[in-house]
Amino acid sequence: MLCASSLAVRLPRAVSLELPRTRLIAERVGSVRCAASMPDHIAVMRGQLEAREAQLLDVREPDETSLGKLQLSELVPLSQLKDNTPPDAALPRDKLTYVHCKAGGRAKMAAPILKAMGFENVVPLAEGYDALRELLD
Repeated sequence: MLCASSLAVRLPRAVSLELPRTRLIAERVGSVRCAASMPDHIAVMRGQLEAREAQLLDVREPDETSLGKLQLSELVPLSQLKDNTPPDAALPRDKLTYVHCKAGGRAKMAAPILKAMGFENVVPLAEGYDALRELLD
């Protein structure tokens, strides 16, 4: 993570600052801490995922996950959805379901397919894997 020198500060421990539209999270990078902004909807999503009030589906293909996978996500490849193969039956259909991919395009494509498969509340994320990895993991 890069930080602007004006944001680099020494802190005794991680600090979360609430601002009107953005949450700033201080993270340790070596001996310097940097502030990374977290959009409100991502902060809300993170809380819902940690409380198990929501689920996060990763619609990238299996070979893409060799580069990494978000800890709180479940892999459901878009190709599987397009083949009309439903996700694991253990995934609750009535739980708030966030969907992510590499850059956001496939998440938008997957949302209506998941709704047609019975998922009641599907939210495609514009943020891709790289951005979410920085914010969530």
